[in-house]
Amino acid sequence: MNRHAAYVALTRHRAGVDLFADRETFPTRDHLDKALSRSGHKDLASDYASANLRRAVARLQELAAKTTRATLEEQPLRDALAALLELRDARLRVVEARRSLAQPAAQLYADPAKALRSFLRDPAATDRLRQGDTRRYGQPRRRAGALTPGRERAKSYQARRHRTAAAGCTSGLARSIGSSPSIYLIALTATPKLK
Repeated sequence: MNRHAAYVALTRHRAGVDLFADRETFPTRDHLDKALSRSGHKDLASDYASANLRRAVARLQELAAKTTRATLEEQPLRDALAALLELRDARLRVVEARRSLAQPAAQLYADPAKALRSFLRDPAATDRLRQGDTRRYGQPRRRAGALTPGRERAKSYQARRHRTAAAGCTSGLARSIGSSPSIYLIALTATPKLK
């Protein structure tokens, strides 16, 4: 029975009508009301298939919207991850460059940590190394058998030749490599020791 049949059955009496319902089928009044209020259209197999199709399309549209939102949220995360990985690689390169600079700085300077800090902070360090200006970055290490004033004049030609060679060597390397931290390593290791 549906609402149309219930309307016809309950409105065609002159004096009154009594309605009897089984308590097992309709345990409460709400169950009876829902049964007598059902829509009256006839259900066909195609009605069920189209309803399932509509529900499936609605679910797919909801999933497509969620996927689009997730994609929009994912792109900035991917960019941030790529930047983070790039920073990590750059940090590893800087750490490796500092490690490789530590030994040559220890050979050249009395305080290698201070020399490294001042060397890495100076943006014009490459140009200064091309000119052979290594004293700017710290006090040079004293060597055993350092030159006395009398011996300095005798060895001045050799010292000038070493400085010129060091300036030429570092300038050629700096020109060919560019201004990266690896220049500092090459420039420090390429500078010949003065005796």
